Amino acid sequence: LDTMQWGVSKAVGIQDILTKAHLTKVPTYAFGDQLNDIEMFRMIQTPIAMGNGHPQVKQLARYVTADNMHGGIAQGLQHFDLIWELTASLIIISFQWAVQLVRLATGLNKTNRIW
Repeated sequence: LDTMQWGVSKAVGIQDILTKAHLTKVPTYAFGDQLNDIEMFRMIQTPIAMGNGHPQVKQLARYVTADNMHGGIAQGLQHFDLIWELTASLIIISFQWAVQLVRLATGLNKTNRIW
């Protein structure tokens, strides 16, 4: 469940950051997986869908990467030459470590899903 203040979205947030940081002319990339990411995908240059994403989101993507539990972010960044392989491995390890911390903190075991 995603909740946001009326009139606020990922697309609005990205546009606000780009404008305030004077980065409106830099290439933009975004990862998404659900219908609430469509507006964001339409406003950035390179939408990247997660492998576990909704079919409509995947249709809008310039690239479909692995799912969120199998290094999808790192794979997508590598695909567009935004990171090197060693960095990608560190991102995957960091993500897996974070998932384990959430499981420990919430009492979830490996069979429970956290999203």
